[in-house]
Amino acid sequence: MNKEDLLDLDLDSSVFNKVSLPDFFVHEEDNITHALLLFLEHQEPYLPVVDEEMRLKGAVSLHDFLEALIEALAMDVPGIRFSVLLEDKPGELRKVVDALALSNINILSVITTRSQDGKREVLIKVDAVDEGTLIKLFESLGIKIESIEKEEGF
Repeated sequence: MNKEDLLDLDLDSSVFNKVSLPDFFVHEEDNITHALLLFLEHQEPYLPVVDEEMRLKGAVSLHDFLEALIEALAMDVPGIRFSVLLEDKPGELRKVVDALALSNINILSVITTRSQDGKREVLIKVDAVDEGTLIKLFESLGIKIESIEKEEGF
């Protein structure tokens, strides 16, 4: 099934009656991680979306996921993105979140990734405040900001 096949289908008919369904598709209620794994596994630019009766409801594209990622990362709004290294254990992120909340700084997005030596790199975007305020806040907690950058959004 390709993009043209999807665009030409009657959305009320069963996919099985019109085209051969590929081995990969997502249901309307599937979560995003399932769809992303299918994209990676099959390396197709589109995934058909079907309902419980296998009727085609539409398609999701890699572009759709990129747009969702941009929104999840708050790349479309102004703010400051910074990273810190924290111990990879429960409660460490809470210290950061609590400090931001007590300083009345709104968190726009948070991403964590494994780092070396039992640490996690935490990448956080916050509402626009000045970089100096963030640096001083985390210095008072004994946490070094690894990187910091003002983002204009778009």
